[in-house]
Amino acid sequence: MSDETHNSAAIRGRVFASGLCVRDMMTTNVRTLSPSDTLQDLADLLERHHIRHAPLVDKQGKLVGLVTQRDLLLHSMPKGKTCEPLATKPLKAIMQDSKFFQVRAIAPETSARSAAIQMSENKIGCLPVTDRDGKLVGILTEGDFVRFFADGEGPG
Repeated sequence: MSDETHNSAAIRGRVFASGLCVRDMMTTNVRTLSPSDTLQDLADLLERHHIRHAPLVDKQGKLVGLVTQRDLLLHSMPKGKTCEPLATKPLKAIMQDSKFFQVRAIAPETSARSAAIQMSENKIGCLPVTDRDGKLVGILTEGDFVRFFADGEGPG
């Protein structure tokens, strides 16, 4: 076993055995959109902040959906249709797709191990983090795990 493999296993063991919680790794400065924002707003946000996911929140800050880079591509160039100008298509129009209503969210107290398993099993790149009232308090992304392992501690 190489030193790098041994170190990775040691860090993984520390993360998953230590009781590390999502709150210890999540990003708290979350870039969000509202359902009334457009696909153009989504494109601008993703590009400006170099992110791949944008939670949708209502006026009270409650999580109501999640849109991704993939959603932007799928809905800006629908199969067999003429491209629609991005500026005119509101996100609430694409939220009719049932997957937007099945957003998986987790609590800050969730173990990092449980979150990693959920992300892996469901093949998703992020999990929004909500409080007991459904308000968005953070997001846990694959990048948060990478930063944790690369730094040997939590995200910056």
